[in-house]
Amino acid sequence: MSDIFISHASEDKGKLVRHLANKLEEENLSVWYDEHTLKPGDSLRKSIDDGLQKSKYGLIVLSPSFFGKHWPEWELNGLVQLQNSSEKNRIIPVWHNVDHKDVMQYSPALADIVAIKSDLGIDYIVKRILNVVKPEVSSLVHARSLLQDLGYSPPPPKDEWWLDVIEYDGSDSNIFDWAFHVGFLPKDPLKRGELLAKKAIQRKWQEIVIEENISQATNPESLIRVIDSIPGAFNLLKESINYTICYAPQLTIKGFEGPFKSQINELYEKDLERQSKQANSESGIALTTHGESPSCSLKFSLRHPNFGFYKPSFVTCQFVQGELMGPTPKIFDHFDYLVWLLSNDSNWLPSSIKQYLIDGFLDWNVWMWNGPPSRSPDYIKKSNVTGSLRKQIYTTAKEDSEFQLSDNSLKDIHERIGWSLELLEIDSAIEEISNQFIDGGFIESCIDEYRDRVTNK
Repeated sequence: MSDIFISHASEDKGKLVRHLANKLEEENLSVWYDEHTLKPGDSLRKSIDDGLQKSKYGLIVLSPSFFGKHWPEWELNGLVQLQNSSEKNRIIPVWHNVDHKDVMQYSPALADIVAIKSDLGIDYIVKRILNVVKPEVSSLVHARSLLQDLGYSPPPPKDEWWLDVIEYDGSDSNIFDWAFHVGFLPKDPLKRGELLAKKAIQRKWQEIVIEENISQATNPESLIRVIDSIPGAFNLLKESINYTICYAPQLTIKGFEGPFKSQINELYEKDLERQSKQANSESGIALTTHGESPSCSLKFSLRHPNFGFYKPSFVTCQFVQGELMGPTPKIFDHFDYLVWLLSNDSNWLPSSIKQYLIDGFLDWNVWMWNGPPSRSPDYIKKSNVTGSLRKQIYTTAKEDSEFQLSDNSLKDIHERIGWSLELLEIDSAIEEISNQFIDGGFIESCIDEYRDRVTNK
């Protein structure tokens, strides 16, 4: 649909209409006028009706040539009826080489409609038209309109809901999951409205992230499905793509990018090029398995065929905690992520990536607990066995004795795994995960590290 059509007599095209149309197009208005050149025998009302079906507004150039077409009085009065029946003034009359007296002679009713006089100049006409077609609206009105176009039903601007949107700061990772900055409020009312609409969408997205338990452990297909269910979320997350792949590193895995594929691939190729320039330096050599500079940034290690040659512990740390000094995607405790990796719920991961992340936990030794999960519901309480494994590990390392899993430590493991499975909504057998954890060498690795600490004191 065009912004405006211009109904005019053919005689006025070269003298006024074409120049006016060009000026309006310079103001980013879409103008339709060639099909509305009026000739003898045409139906004025039909021409106007057709124009209003395809345009938001209609400009009618009233001139001696226009009235020289000898329109029947009922057609001229029909314009007035059309104007009065519309909930907003969609017809804009322009008086060209005529005055009030001239218009009155042809149609008294038409003379009562406020018109723009062409003798005040093209720039004046354009300004008056812009005031009608694209008026300066408040930021809230514009934001509400943008949200309505996306399918939301925001309340009127006077509602206090908008105060909540204005004050909402979704960039604070201490308060919100998937926190990121959408920008500072600009002075321009329209741009300010655009940013307020983004804040409203961000607010909705961050609510859904909690409701749907969205994390690094979320199957990419499910994640994309949730994003698609929230109008405007995809574009917002695309604009903040570096935050998006931090909170959802699974999207960087080849084949799992969804609609973000082209953007992620472009960032990855630039990252490879940037890292290749440091290939002969000693930058990052302590992080790699081959003692050379890594092939990509850690955030793209899951996309690289050799994990960028990073050691497993650094890849797992990046996956769980994000980049150093950057936003943290960590929603659950470290042990919760390990339980997820040991369960069948993580089988959507390529087997090589799943094993590399598990190996990372084996080297990282940060999974120990001394109580319920940090995000557990209130009804989950410590028991008399909670933390038993942690105490036994410390005692074994300190006394440099042989480790034999105690009954209380086994109960502690079962209890903690059960909490993780409930928190992550995973349907797996506690004993199956427990056996993988005990047989996987995680406890022994942790004891060895603590022994080294005791020895080096």
